Formats: sequence, C-alpha cells, structure tokens
Amino acid sequence: MQAAADDALRLIRHWKNETPELQCVFTGKDSGFTFKGHIADVSASTLSVKGPSCEALITLSGVEYEYHDPNNAPIADRESAIKTYVNGLVLVLPSGDRFQMTEIRTVSSPGPTYH
Repeated sequence: MQAAADDALRLIRHWKNETPELQCVFTGKDSGFTFKGHIADVSASTLSVKGPSCEALITLSGVEYEYHDPNNAPIADRESAIKTYVNGLVLVLPSGDRFQMTEIRTVSSPGPTYH
C-alpha cells in the first residue's frame, strides 16, 4: 500500500529509536544484495542502514514509499509472514530500483507497531 513520505519517515525514525533488526533487500536492474542491519541515521534527504560489514546510504529525493503489513500478505503466505515479520517498507527510487526494509519479529515484538 502506498505510504506518504511523512508516515514512512515516522516509521523509519521509530526503527532508528527502537533499533529492531531489519532484513534489507536492494533490487536493481542488474544487481541486488541482502543484509540484516539497523537504521544508523535518517534525515529528510538521506537514509543510512548499517549491517555488521556493510552500509546502505540512500538519497531520499524523489523516493516513493510502500508500506507492507504481514496481515495483508497473500493467504498462502500470511501465517509465515506474521510469524516472521512485524512490518515493512519499500523505498522505490526514481531509477526504479527498490530498497526493502522489513522488521524481523522477535520474541519481544508486540506485533505491528505502525499503520
């Protein structure tokens, strides 16, 4: 579901403050990568996500946001998604590349923390 920039940045700031582990997936035209990390920094213009041995730095100018709730996953995948993830956000870059961040559910995860 499409998300307003203010709402998306509110979720990203929540992740920065609470420091949950995020599954991050970058998908580009000719390449992609995945890692687990945390929000290191966020401003109105940039986002930094750091993993143990990598960092993604994303310029937020022109980015569109898609919010994902595991409760809205296809029925065949819903149970697994709810057990695995709290919520997610996809940043669709002006190039068409996509950077997805998904909050990994832990024992202490209360459930969806943002709508």
